[in-house]
Amino acid sequence: LRSLEAFSRRSESPLAIDEVRERLNLAGRSLERLLQRLEADTRPAGARPRTIVLAIDQGEELFESGQLESFHHFVAPLLDRQAGDPTQVRLNFLLVLTIRSDHLHRLHGHDLFKRSKLDYYVLRPMNVSSYGDVIKGPTLRMCENGNPIDLEPELVDQLTAEARGADALPLLALTLFRLHEDSAQRENAKITLEQYQALARNGGVVEWALDKAFESPHKGPEIPATKALQSSCFKEIFPLIATVDAATRQTKRLIATRDSWRSGSPTDNVITRLVDHHLLRQTADHADSSRRLVEVAHEALFRQWQLFQSWLHESREKIDLLASIQQHSSEWVRRGQEKAALQDSGSELS
Repeated sequence: LRSLEAFSRRSESPLAIDEVRERLNLAGRSLERLLQRLEADTRPAGARPRTIVLAIDQGEELFESGQLESFHHFVAPLLDRQAGDPTQVRLNFLLVLTIRSDHLHRLHGHDLFKRSKLDYYVLRPMNVSSYGDVIKGPTLRMCENGNPIDLEPELVDQLTAEARGADALPLLALTLFRLHEDSAQRENAKITLEQYQALARNGGVVEWALDKAFESPHKGPEIPATKALQSSCFKEIFPLIATVDAATRQTKRLIATRDSWRSGSPTDNVITRLVDHHLLRQTADHADSSRRLVEVAHEALFRQWQLFQSWLHESREKIDLLASIQQHSSEWVRRGQEKAALQDSGSELS
């Protein structure tokens, strides 16, 4: 919506974001018509037609329930150019979509893409040495668009040094979003290491994202309003998305099915909010597209969400207690299950 609003500012009749939303809600080829109008209003005389680029990350999420239908409504007319009105402005359209390789077969099998020319590029894991470009890239883009903003070099070094692990890039993206938002609110053209350190002192980006996810509890999807009731929901979620390995005492991710929670229940609504704020990740099971899977999006949740940390600590204490009971039980059996041996073994077997 914001991209279309910004595009419309180049025309003689710019649109507010609510007007853009209104036009897109019209029946038929609404996105195509809006883009044709903007192209006709803003293209210099004699210039070649622009190419409209729609970039979509995590394309596997399109195949979730309800997502592909709305995507099809807007994008199908742009992909199927044969059905367009030849009297209207011609549009060049390019869809750039990233998708996990284990979901590629679903892209091939869908009618929306069967008549389109597909080019493939393999995206290999990014080298850590390139993270600095990831951090500075959005800032450079903002400068090109007339919104100059400066990143303190010490901040870039700190973020690069801390970006480690499988969830490094998603967590980095969340951190940068928060810092850019904070800078915009302060009307400050510089993002500093001190801002990042202040964010860390206030609980970090994970706690900020959790606060955003659970603000306005009575707005949809509605969740319990009190911390105590919210905690009850979390305790229904935690055991299905994480566990503690008994041998190593390390935290391990688990993958849960969304059907584990009743649709529309308070806990299910809490999960929806966590997914919407990119703290949990929801995908379709590639073996059964009707099943939705839920997992932790950032391992930082285990370290930075205090309630999750407390639950994991309790889990470790239970594992330690069970190990102690098993040890004393084995000793009791070794000593012939004598009463004296039971008493010596301590309170765990009493």
